[in-house]
Amino acid sequence: MLAFRWPQPLTDEIIVEIAAANPSLRIERSAEGELILMPPLGLTGGQAEVELSLQVALWVNEHGGRVFSSNAGFTLPNTALRSPDAAYVTEDHWQALPPGERRGFAHLVPDAAFELRSRTDALRDLRHKLDEYVACGVSLVVLLDPKRKVVEIRRRGVADEIHADPEFITFGPPLEGFTLNVRRIFERANE
Repeated sequence: MLAFRWPQPLTDEIIVEIAAANPSLRIERSAEGELILMPPLGLTGGQAEVELSLQVALWVNEHGGRVFSSNAGFTLPNTALRSPDAAYVTEDHWQALPPGERRGFAHLVPDAAFELRSRTDALRDLRHKLDEYVACGVSLVVLLDPKRKVVEIRRRGVADEIHADPEFITFGPPLEGFTLNVRRIFERANE
């Protein structure tokens, strides 16, 4: 990951231009206005991310709401533009979003955000991002760390949960009844 100050305000339009010129990079904007560039995940990281999104998407198909990949950008209340590896938005929150905002980096706080630690991610940076999600109103934040085989779960006003090498994790609201096959994701990431 590379983060640096942009010489002018980093607008959504500028981010779209940078992304178009560098399609292999994943791009975010910090609340402080820094441009954050992340390298591609590589094959094992990519298949682990797809597995994560697939599991969330299958649950959404049965229970409703919307699932987003890491290519979606959410503009948070603190002005950060974040792209979780997978995100969930309830149908009510999606329908409340004006149709014109759905095509860009909507001012929308996901109801659940999943971050999957890649081989290049610093744990400190990911934990900062988790704190930011919770502070901005994300109800459920999940960090999957295949390297350490640990899952960290954060919710506002509740003690953090840490699960060492779990096979499955079942979530409460907003993903009531969703069971994530963690072992499968970790296997894909560590092949």
